[in-house]
Amino acid sequence: MCAFDREEAYFFKIRRQGHEYVTSLKGQVAKKGYDQQSTSFYKEILDVLKEQSKQIDYFKIVMASPAFYNDEFLKALGEDELKKKIVMATCSSVGKTSITEIMARPELANVMKDDATASEIKHIEELLSFISKQEKNVYGIKETKKASNLGAIDKLLVTDNLIHKYREEEKFEELEKIMKTADDTGAQVHIIQSDHEGGQKLDGLGGIAAILRYDI
Repeated sequence: MCAFDREEAYFFKIRRQGHEYVTSLKGQVAKKGYDQQSTSFYKEILDVLKEQSKQIDYFKIVMASPAFYNDEFLKALGEDELKKKIVMATCSSVGKTSITEIMARPELANVMKDDATASEIKHIEELLSFISKQEKNVYGIKETKKASNLGAIDKLLVTDNLIHKYREEEKFEELEKIMKTADDTGAQVHIIQSDHEGGQKLDGLGGIAAILRYDI
């Protein structure tokens, strides 16, 4: 994420657990040659974004600024390959503390939700790939429980629909034990939302499945 105007820019990494300050840029914009110098500064911002993107393949990049600077930045961005990842937001001021305001913006909330959904769908696609190859996978409560008890699970996927169902039927303890056993044996445990296509596919498999370390 970047908070910017014509004269300064602050860069942050956004995670579900919070944020981390990365670096900042200072520009010098004189009245003479104002537009040219501000465009040059936007190019510097873009260079930092590209460098950061080499280190981490960001799902989205949030650009936040006061007033009309967003339009100026988009004009300077042109048809750069990063444009498809850019999400524009607004903030009242630019500085290290502006992150607090931006974190509360609906634009960022939407990005975080989309990021989580994309990650969940990726897990489901990986599972379906193993299913199509008929290797290293189980699905359904019975087979997944067996794999969990054997310590064979590498990645456990459970839908929120199944969790709600087992709680309503007062059977959650059984499901919780499977999840805890998998976690205790070093497996990744992911709760998949049922409100997207990936979660619906997992619900079609019984709401629970696992990618295994080895075939059983």
